[in-house]
Amino acid sequence: MFNERQLLCLSLLLEAILKIPDPNIREFLLLAWSDCIDANNMFCKYETAWHKISLFFGLHAYHPIERPTENNVWGTDYGRSTFRNCYNKLRRGKIYCLRPYERLIGKDGRRIKHYVRERIEARLVDRIEDLLEGRGNALLKCQSATDLSFIPTGVVDAVITDPPYFDNVQYSELADFIYVWLRLGLKDKYP
Repeated sequence: MFNERQLLCLSLLLEAILKIPDPNIREFLLLAWSDCIDANNMFCKYETAWHKISLFFGLHAYHPIERPTENNVWGTDYGRSTFRNCYNKLRRGKIYCLRPYERLIGKDGRRIKHYVRERIEARLVDRIEDLLEGRGNALLKCQSATDLSFIPTGVVDAVITDPPYFDNVQYSELADFIYVWLRLGLKDKYP
């Protein structure tokens, strides 16, 4: 699953992260580290059509590769899913989490380079009636999206579901690939 160089690099990085005393910073870096495993294993190949390395979980399966491609775990100016890139992706996500914004879309449908920087905040409600009567601006449901009959016709802008695959992707089985690594650093904190 990993060659010796990948095992060495990933292990050195993991050991350094686990020595960080602040648990929030340690878990943040563990998340970035676990993300970089996706492109630093022997299930990745070079996609010539796109000029980049394929990610292991892009296939949603354990698919052995005849000629695997090795990525730079640490990071370079270019590269996909290096630790540096994964850290920067999470950092951008955290900044967005603290101060979300909307992207402006031009009349031609193309994204404009700048963003609306005003704060976006949801006022959550539990019932569709409260939403329709203006007591809130967002309704979140944790349930199957197969029956949306509780929503009146023509009153909703968007329905977003996650995950969209139901049982078509074996999430827990695929997650075992990373779980065995993360368990090393999290087993004492999480059962």
